[in-house]
Amino acid sequence: MGKCVQCGFCCTRRACCYGEWDAEKKQCAFLTEDMLCAKYGETEIMADTVMPAFGAGCCSALNDWRMKKLQELGEIPADMTYEQYFGYCMIRDIEEQVNDESSTSQ
Repeated sequence: MGKCVQCGFCCTRRACCYGEWDAEKKQCAFLTEDMLCAKYGETEIMADTVMPAFGAGCCSALNDWRMKKLQELGEIPADMTYEQYFGYCMIRDIEEQVNDESSTSQ
């Protein structure tokens, strides 16, 4: 599961435990005009942590908004395709799982 990069994707899918669904707009009521979560800074959520509360976005394989945001931030190459990004995420998740398992077994 990737860290939250505030791409706004999850806020258009469902409201997390910090949000409220706006049925008229079909998005969270706290999604700002520039596609940021207005609740993000109010809670104990940090950008460098994994937050399952926001789990409909950054961990979703269907989220290509995250890839675009990471490209804007310079964290992945600007010419990376979605297929390459998906493979990159799969490898990253496997490496994280292996690292977690090896650190708990020591």
